[in-house]
Amino acid sequence: MRDFEEVEWAGTTLWVPPHRARREPWHEAQRLTCMKTFMAKDPGLVIDVGAEEGDFAVLYMRWGCEVFLVEANPKAWPWIDALIEENRMESKVEGFYRGFVGSHPSGGSNYPEDLDLLDVAHGQAHLWEEKDPPVTTIDNLAQSFSVPPKYITVDVEGAEMLVLRGAEITLIEGRPIVFCSIHAEFSRQLYGTTDGDLFLFMGAMGYRATHICTDHEAHWLFTPKELMWERG
Repeated sequence: MRDFEEVEWAGTTLWVPPHRARREPWHEAQRLTCMKTFMAKDPGLVIDVGAEEGDFAVLYMRWGCEVFLVEANPKAWPWIDALIEENRMESKVEGFYRGFVGSHPSGGSNYPEDLDLLDVAHGQAHLWEEKDPPVTTIDNLAQSFSVPPKYITVDVEGAEMLVLRGAEITLIEGRPIVFCSIHAEFSRQLYGTTDGDLFLFMGAMGYRATHICTDHEAHWLFTPKELMWERG
């Protein structure tokens, strides 16, 4: 029996490991509340890019969505599997891509080894520091889906612009709602892009930007301009 604890995030209960339960109550609370406003009212397929340990993905599942998880850090993969099993959400998993997504696919040779260890100090995986990793795109992943994604969430520590460039066809044809956590300093230093570049790109894709909040990063909502929505 795993030592998981019951918590309530954005008015929704789930089971998480103790190190996640100890996070401050404000941790991304406004972002999650905004997501719930959309997902619980109109559930659909979510592409969760940068799923980390999968606890937020479990919330999306609790709100009625199916989720396709994307996480590049092999030390986080066992936590994702454990969280989904502990919360009995297996039927809500559309798929799980264990690797990087970017602006262009590449057949890198350095594929990480899958791990079984539940490591609390799992850290994060960054595209810029990996040597020849395999990379796919959201557009490539979306070809295998039975339905187009209704939502895309992106939290990738600075590589946001790369991820969204690789979703251009999905954005144009599927018109998903996008929740993006922007790490402006990491984007500029590590990938040579700016938040201005991202806003211009999403504007060219026909999206309207709405600032949700800023805590340890800036959380933005991008909605298709043809979608009628007023912030409450």
